Amino acid sequence: MTTFLVGCSEPPKLETIQGYAQGTTYQISFWSEDAVPVTEIQTAFNDTLAQIDKELSTYRPDSFISEFNRSPSTA
Repeated sequence: MTTFLVGCSEPPKLETIQGYAQGTTYQISFWSEDAVPVTEIQTAFNDTLAQIDKELSTYRPDSFISEFNRSPSTA
């Protein structure tokens, strides 16, 4: 008697997103059982990092925190 073990499907593919942000690099690895639009996820992630940079970077003179730090004190 011969027995064959067969899996139902292949395991999900490990996807990787990488890029440059805030003076360093990043890499994110993820998997999903459903098909995912990796380029859309990377674009959304980069947009989020750009927004954080625009608000909190002390190296950008146009960031919210830099403008706040230049404002006259109200104390």
